[in-house]
Amino acid sequence: MTSRLRGVRWLLTASVLTLATFSGRAELPEEPTTGPETVLRLQAPYPASWAMVHNFSFAALIDSSFGLVDTSTGHFKGMISAGQFATL
Repeated sequence: MTSRLRGVRWLLTASVLTLATFSGRAELPEEPTTGPETVLRLQAPYPASWAMVHNFSFAALIDSSFGLVDTSTGHFKGMISAGQFATL
């Protein structure tokens, strides 16, 4: 293969790969703007089937938390930060 033919082949391959890369982008819908600061109010008084579960870790006491769980359905309702062995 001549040097000129190799150069043309390389240019053609690079062009095809570049076009394939940029033409394959998906148009994704915008995600809702909710983040860790999202706060929801729950019904009060809580049903008897809801439980607060203390998820503490001796390896990282500052990162402990409470989870709110509905024991009748098994659904996780939310989380409350509880660093340094917080109590309710």
